[in-house]
Amino acid sequence: MLGLKSQVSAYLNRFSVQAPPGTFILAADKLSTVVTDPLVQLAMVLRMLRYISPLPWGSTRAQAGRRRESLQRIVERVWDPDPASKVRTRFEAGANVLWTPLRISQDGRLKHQQPRPGERFGWLASRAPPPRHCRSEFDRDISAQLVASSRQHAEASYDNRFLVAFRLGGVPAGDPIMASVEEGSGRVMLVLGGRWLWPKVIWRREGQEDVTIAQISAPELNWYEPGPGVRRNYSVRSQPLSEGVEGACPPWQDIVDFKFIRILDEP
Repeated sequence: MLGLKSQVSAYLNRFSVQAPPGTFILAADKLSTVVTDPLVQLAMVLRMLRYISPLPWGSTRAQAGRRRESLQRIVERVWDPDPASKVRTRFEAGANVLWTPLRISQDGRLKHQQPRPGERFGWLASRAPPPRHCRSEFDRDISAQLVASSRQHAEASYDNRFLVAFRLGGVPAGDPIMASVEEGSGRVMLVLGGRWLWPKVIWRREGQEDVTIAQISAPELNWYEPGPGVRRNYSVRSQPLSEGVEGACPPWQDIVDFKFIRILDEP
C-alpha cells in the first residue's frame, strides 16, 4: 500500500495533461471513480495549489491557508463527474489560483468549450490575474542588475514562479536598449503578460510606449499532446510568438531564458 505522498504523486502523474508553463491541467473525467479517498483528494488539491500559486512556495497562503472549506470547495467542483454541470465554471478558492474548465478534444487540443460525448474534460489551474488597479505592483525594475560592472550573466526571480536569465554577452555593441539603461533614460522591466501571466521583459522610457524585448514564445492556446502519453517539447526561446505579434522577433529574445521554478513533488 502506497503512502499518502506516493499516492498523490501517482495520481497527479496519471491524470495530468501537458500544460503551458506555469499551469497545471488535471483530466477530471475519471477522477470521481478512481480517486475517492477524501484525504488523497485534499492532498492533491494542496499539491496543485502550492505548485501554481504566486505566493511563496510552501507557505500556508500558497495552500489557501489550508482552510478545509476552501479545499473542499475545490474538490467538489473539480471532482464533479458531470461535464454539463452548472458548476463547471471558472472560479477561485484561495492561493491566487484560478480554476478553468476545459474540453480535451480527440486530437489532444485544449478548448474552453463543452466536451462532446466520449471526450475527456478537465480543469486548468493557473495564476489568477491580480485586480486591474494592482497590476502595476508586479512591475519589477531589473536595470541595476543588468549594468553591474563586468557582468556576463544576470538572473532575476519573478512572481515567485519564474527564473529569468540574461546572457549579457549576447547583447551587441551599441545596443540602444542597454545604452539607454546605462545612461538612465530607459529601464528594463519584468511585467506580467499574456493569457497565463507569464513574465515578459519590456523596455520602458518616459513618454514612450513600452517595447517587448523578450517573452515566453510557447503557444498560449494551441497546446496539446499529439497522442496519448506523447509529450511535445515546447521551447521558451523559439521564434513563434504569442498572439498579435507576427513576423517580428523581440530584440533580446535570443539572450533571455525563462524557467518555471515551482516544484510539484513534496520536498
